[in-house]
Amino acid sequence: MSEAVIAEPLVTEAESRVAVATQRQLIWWRFRKHRLAVISAGIVLAFYLVAAFADVIAYSEPFDTEAARSYIPPQPIHWFDADGHFHPHVYALKGKRDLRTFKLSYAPDPSDPRTLAWFGHGYPYALFGLFPTDRHLLALTDGRPQDAIFLLGTDQLGRDVFSRLVLATRTSLTIGLAGVTLSLLLGVFLAGQQRYRALLAVLYSIYLGGYRKAVEESLLPAQPKRFIETMRKIQSKHAASLSRSSK
Repeated sequence: MSEAVIAEPLVTEAESRVAVATQRQLIWWRFRKHRLAVISAGIVLAFYLVAAFADVIAYSEPFDTEAARSYIPPQPIHWFDADGHFHPHVYALKGKRDLRTFKLSYAPDPSDPRTLAWFGHGYPYALFGLFPTDRHLLALTDGRPQDAIFLLGTDQLGRDVFSRLVLATRTSLTIGLAGVTLSLLLGVFLAGQQRYRALLAVLYSIYLGGYRKAVEESLLPAQPKRFIETMRKIQSKHAASLSRSSK
């Protein structure tokens, strides 16, 4: 008995999908295969989310200064209490002045825990510049956040470094995005203007009857023009020499 020969399909299913896919689908499939590009896009998206909701993430006003709390070291968040229960809190800071240097230093006071509240009340702001609110991701159930929460410490003027860093991402990313957008628009506009002027020059020269001259003078840069002129001179000299030799 003869075995039936199963012919393999000339076009696979994957190839048929690629053949009918749109340009957007092809770009998306190629992008998903590149792991580094996907990770980088996730990081950039996270940065822009932080910039969009910077006022929500920040818990202290960026320009709230107080010289008495300058150079406070970073204070961690304690997630569990002494009994092991989940109870996010921070310790209030107690200032001590060194009698030798008269420098004021701060140390956490475990006897005075401050309970953290999620999406609690803080300084007022306008979300996206439209919706007035005072809700923040981190807040204190009792007291002001700028008096007890210092995730990255404070600067010389007593301003919270974490809140200023989060709010600064908005300015940095906005400048970068605006620069890329402006360069793209200017590039498209100037390239369009250059093409438009070249087209007008070609049409005007064609109207005057010099099509070849119009193309060379409007579309070719300076170096190819010199090359063409040199080749024309060489060609004319060669033709003259041939005519003399034929005589």
